[in-house]
Amino acid sequence: ERVSWMAGFTACLAVAFGTALDNLAVGASYGLQGRRVRTSANMLIAGSNSGTTAVTMVAGEAITRLLSVYAASLFGASIFLVLGLIDLRDAWNQRNGDTTKAEKGKDGDNDGAKGGKAPVGLTEIGPVALGLCATNIAGGIAAGAA
Repeated sequence: ERVSWMAGFTACLAVAFGTALDNLAVGASYGLQGRRVRTSANMLIAGSNSGTTAVTMVAGEAITRLLSVYAASLFGASIFLVLGLIDLRDAWNQRNGDTTKAEKGKDGDNDGAKGGKAPVGLTEIGPVALGLCATNIAGGIAAGAA
């Protein structure tokens, strides 16, 4: 019983650590720009990330009832693969000079704020939160399937 509890706890810690790595990168990026993320924006990210992970873990458990554990794991891995390919495409487009209006600030700069010092609010963080939730979908399904 103790080993089973420890294995489950270790798995939860691994999922939490894995899903937090992309949040660390976003936070470090804003920090290097000298921009503070408002509390409301942090709450939006935290709530959407934890909610998405919880819902997809339940979905992962349901998927294992319909599919084998192997097929469910393959499904979760394919989501990660698609997200990675989308990131590669976006990086390629950015390298070739294709930037969207959403990536540019009102004054046409690429950091979205004059001097890079404006605090990050809900309007700017919404798309970031959606992207972070997308990566949690695969992690939640994989954790629920395990």
